Amino acid sequence: RGIVTVVTLKVGDVEDVEDFNALQKRNENMLEARGITAFAEVAAVPHLADGIVAVAQSNGFAGLQSNTVAFGWSEAGVPGLAALLQLVRKLERLEKCTIICRTPPQEKRNGVLVVWWKGKENNGDLMLLFSHLLTRASGWEGSRIVLRSIVSSEEEVGQRRDEFKAMLEGIRINGDVEVFSKLPDASIPEMIIQHSQDAAVVFLGLSVPEAGQEMAVAEQLIELTDGLPGCVLVRNSGPYRGKLV
Repeated sequence: RGIVTVVTLKVGDVEDVEDFNALQKRNENMLEARGITAFAEVAAVPHLADGIVAVAQSNGFAGLQSNTVAFGWSEAGVPGLAALLQLVRKLERLEKCTIICRTPPQEKRNGVLVVWWKGKENNGDLMLLFSHLLTRASGWEGSRIVLRSIVSSEEEVGQRRDEFKAMLEGIRINGDVEVFSKLPDASIPEMIIQHSQDAAVVFLGLSVPEAGQEMAVAEQLIELTDGLPGCVLVRNSGPYRGKLV
């Protein structure tokens, strides 16, 4: 849903990049093979991070500007993910939403789409919207949305469950609600992993780390996502944050 641009960035001077046309054709063939309607672009940039920010600011046409930037999971481990988190902070300043996708080794469709909602930030709106749109995508029509949350006490379980059920009814999104009380002998990441094993895709909100904290946060995220099926980290930084639901 929407207009998508798939961009390949080559680090170097434009005069030194010889495979522009080959990369462009490769991307077009990839999109066509997957039945995805999108624009394919290739650009030369002096530095990768600066190039991503420049593309994010300039992408668009006819008065329409892109509002979301999607990255695949970095294969460079903690340093690679930390670099992505630095970009998330920059994109936040530009009011661009960011998603980082870690796909499972084998695609598992028509399963459960789990949205973990902490309620502390505005990421839940966008996660719920993405999960809803995914159920409308080809091959995912049989998927079921489950909105899950962890509260600090047993007394809060019923209240949070009622709030979420009323919210889903109000926005007319079909989904189930499951609320868990925090266990004294288990951390929240451990509980998320435990209650996500039935999922085809897990949506998690992404906080923006303070400058200098990217490596520590990246380590935590890798430890968490290593125990999950397919995972999408979502940062809602758009002008509509907190207004979708």
